[in-house]
Amino acid sequence: LIPAIASVYEKQDFTITYIGDGNDKEQIIKKAKSYSCIDKINFTGRIPRDEIFEYLDKSDVFIMISKIETFGLVYLEAMARGCIVVASKNEGLDGIIENGRNGFLCGAGNEKELEQIVRQIKGMTMDQLNKLSIESIKTAKKYTDYNVAKEYIESIDNDN
Repeated sequence: LIPAIASVYEKQDFTITYIGDGNDKEQIIKKAKSYSCIDKINFTGRIPRDEIFEYLDKSDVFIMISKIETFGLVYLEAMARGCIVVASKNEGLDGIIENGRNGFLCGAGNEKELEQIVRQIKGMTMDQLNKLSIESIKTAKKYTDYNVAKEYIESIDNDN
């Protein structure tokens, strides 16, 4: 994440916020220092689930391109808040995120591909960004508990 964002924004202003805690924090700090952007990185540590929405509401883009990711609710939560989501290809969101329409898919851990996606997002007009955000929200609404349960029950009824 850091090399891709730092490469695209170079000397321009940006902020990366890492929510949660994990074993990679020291590695992330080292990487941020090597790109001279440690002052642009925020670590929240673990925070209560209901506070995450405050961070999503302040964010333009949500990026999580980790490997071995199942269908992550956090992606839909970010989409529901209007964030532009960049998720891992072949890790559970394929078919939900349609590349360039309601978010972006990137190879898990693929720094160069992420850089291209970030450049693409940065180059979008406000109208394009707003349209992407609206499509993101529409997609998230399809996956509410009620809608998913209804679709599941209808599929069972259709099988009988």
